[in-house]
Amino acid sequence: MLAGVSTEWYTKLEKGYISGVSEEVLAAVADALRLDVIGVDALGRALHAPIFDSATARGGRANSARYHFLDPGSREFFVDWEGGAAATVTLLRAEAGREPYDIALRELIGELSTVSGQFSAYWGSHDILIRHEGRKGLVKPQVVV
Repeated sequence: MLAGVSTEWYTKLEKGYISGVSEEVLAAVADALRLDVIGVDALGRALHAPIFDSATARGGRANSARYHFLDPGSREFFVDWEGGAAATVTLLRAEAGREPYDIALRELIGELSTVSGQFSAYWGSHDILIRHEGRKGLVKPQVVV
């Protein structure tokens, strides 16, 4: 509503079903959600290459939560791994509350809970505090565009 788009349209955008969106609409969505990035260009992909190149990416689709908890290299990639892990679980818990019937989200949470003891410990803490801002520091990888 804040961005001037319908919930249905935004859901399709978020799931990658909409392309060719104008810069103005993307900016409105980003402002409403208080985001810095809602898409990946060549430089963004290069910066986050470890996430995209990880074995945790499925079908060419990177997943930050899966990378954070299932790829040992994430500990070298994130400056504050623990803080990022806590923020990731907090965001997943909040989204699970908003979208209880989202099968892909439930499968992701199930996978992380089963495979990662660290994720299970964070998930079990029941931290549902909503975060509206934060920083994720990255160890500067070589970026070649």
